Amino acid sequence: MKCKHIQEVVESTQATYSAKDIKALKKQVKGKRPDELVSEQRIEMRGARLEEIESTFSSAAKERILGLNDLVDVNFLIRASKAAKAVGKIIIRDQNFREIGSATGFKVSPTLLLTNHHVFPDLATAKTSLIEFDFELDQQGNPKSTTRFKLQPDVFFMNNQELDYALVVIDTRPTFGPGQLSDYGFLRLNNKVGKINTGEFATIIQHPAGQPKQIALRDNKVLQIDEKQLLYESDTAQGSSGAPVFNDSWQVVALHHSGIPKKDENNNWLLKTGEPATPFDDDFDIDWIANAGIRASRIVNHVLQNASANTSKEEFFQASSGAILASTPPATTTLPQLASSNGHQVSQVHHQAPTTDSDTPNEKTLYVPVKISLAIGDIASQSPTSPQKAKPELTVASAPSITSAFSIGSVEKMPFRDQNYENRKGYDSNFLGVEIPMPKPINKRNLSKMEDGEVVIPYEHFSIINNKKRKLALFTASNVDASPAKKQPEAGKIYTRAALGDMGPNDRETWFVDPRIPLEDQLSDQFYNRDRTAFDKGHIIRREDVNWGDSYAEVKKANGDTFHITNCSPQVKGFNRSNTRGIWGRMENDILKQARAEKYCIFSGPLLLDTDPVFKGINNRENIDVQIPTAYWKVIITQTPEGETQAFGFLLTQSLEKVEFEFEVNEEFIPYRISIQELENRTININFPRVIKEADQFAVLATEPQQVVEHPLVAMANGPC
Repeated sequence: MKCKHIQEVVESTQATYSAKDIKALKKQVKGKRPDELVSEQRIEMRGARLEEIESTFSSAAKERILGLNDLVDVNFLIRASKAAKAVGKIIIRDQNFREIGSATGFKVSPTLLLTNHHVFPDLATAKTSLIEFDFELDQQGNPKSTTRFKLQPDVFFMNNQELDYALVVIDTRPTFGPGQLSDYGFLRLNNKVGKINTGEFATIIQHPAGQPKQIALRDNKVLQIDEKQLLYESDTAQGSSGAPVFNDSWQVVALHHSGIPKKDENNNWLLKTGEPATPFDDDFDIDWIANAGIRASRIVNHVLQNASANTSKEEFFQASSGAILASTPPATTTLPQLASSNGHQVSQVHHQAPTTDSDTPNEKTLYVPVKISLAIGDIASQSPTSPQKAKPELTVASAPSITSAFSIGSVEKMPFRDQNYENRKGYDSNFLGVEIPMPKPINKRNLSKMEDGEVVIPYEHFSIINNKKRKLALFTASNVDASPAKKQPEAGKIYTRAALGDMGPNDRETWFVDPRIPLEDQLSDQFYNRDRTAFDKGHIIRREDVNWGDSYAEVKKANGDTFHITNCSPQVKGFNRSNTRGIWGRMENDILKQARAEKYCIFSGPLLLDTDPVFKGINNRENIDVQIPTAYWKVIITQTPEGETQAFGFLLTQSLEKVEFEFEVNEEFIPYRISIQELENRTININFPRVIKEADQFAVLATEPQQVVEHPLVAMANGPC
């Protein structure tokens, strides 16, 4: 890009790093290995990231992250070729479609392109620009045939000046050339930290000054890693705006965005020739003394936390979490035979990417983010004169789509949720007019932390503390208001589960992770969908309990928050569902009926024991061992009309004898009441506030009609999880 277009972002980088700083950092890393520059914890994190990308990694790869070996395996070059496919040249054009500059960009999902904010500062610039792939030389040194695509910022466009990134949808239909968008794969952006350390070498794939694709191969040594960006030296090979920065395993660690130029005594930027630069010189010709790239983890978290809910954001999440892979062909697939309710068979359906819109009065294209199931109507009842298609098409573009003369039965999709997490206040300890503090975890070692170090994750009317080792909530805290005025604050609105979640009449909810804590601390919706039908997605905090507020928007926000996977726990059907006489579900229903007051607080969670049985499942496309809780507890705090605070504790067990573990689990399924003190003793890692213990009603509760029985979980010698 021309110097005049990057002046602002370069000045911002210079405000953070001076030439003197760069000189000191270079001196600090010179001649030292990564293991001499960073902590042991950083080395361990780096090893963990290496294991995730390489199922079997060589001794050279392990030695390389320690700085003990500068060699790379031959497959390094094969991976380089694969990674380079997703990198393209951005052709920047003005509103009259005249070419005014160029930059680099790369695919980060099947249809999303990432580059810098200073490349696409606004939607209008992106709309007139193009992305060109295969602008490179072949093995004989001849130019390859290129393919160009338009961009579709009207479908999705997001940028951020502070993190200097822009994310935009690519039109799947090429405007020029033989390639298809799916031919170029994509590069996964991972929000995990620890992918590179100070002292390691970074590699950049780029189109410098609009030239054919080039690689700055392991020639940028990382000088420093701060909260937002990486700083790497560039004595011989600088980066290009919007280029991906890789580690030696070809994981994207940063988005190149700026640099520190060499200056003369008059503070002018210098060219490589030693002459002062002009605003019209290209950044490729500047004598850069260091480069800076925005950390990939920061970009992922910012997109997930701030993008509006739509198909493109869901696609970005699926790609960044590894739920969809660049190697998965999106162009064609086949559905098995489907049987309708009246016994008719439906032929196999061929999926093919569309080139034009094909909606007619008798068929509709439906775009959905994830899995699709079809309910076929009475084919015989259709008019013989109406147009029919023997092979309905499933369109795969920026998201899966179905074109069919048959009716759509149900779609799995994410319900509405407000992704501006800054407005969440969480559990209110003064909700009842008297201070009811949350229980306190004794050992915080295994608790998930947000970026600010907090372990209490706030939602609308409730909070959750998550156990990262078990990937489940340690416990939850919620405020419940059952008054009609709060349950339905606006007349004329629909407060059904489907309406609050923006769901169709037959749609099914897909649960979603919380982007404020690491993905690896949570189970995914895939775990519950690939569990051999063993478990329900059990709400720990009941959806209806927190669905209240002063406005419809507040109720809707609370409803969506309950579908975070942090609020989900594996519960067998006979335990969870009230319509099948499940005790947990029936108790939840009874709470509302029996409450003497309209407002109350609830603390609840699974009893996490080292003795819990292990279930072998699938999570984020990988095998995982998950310990399944055999019991769940609930404490209800309310006030009588006379102002007396009362607390009621329950501990309920679920039978896992029908779950397909690797061994038999014979556990009796018995509900019973429990004292708050006894519950504290059994949870081991939770302290209940004194006010709750003093309000405990266990000693004065009548035992009819149900007898209090001894709980089978008595041995806790192994300690808390």
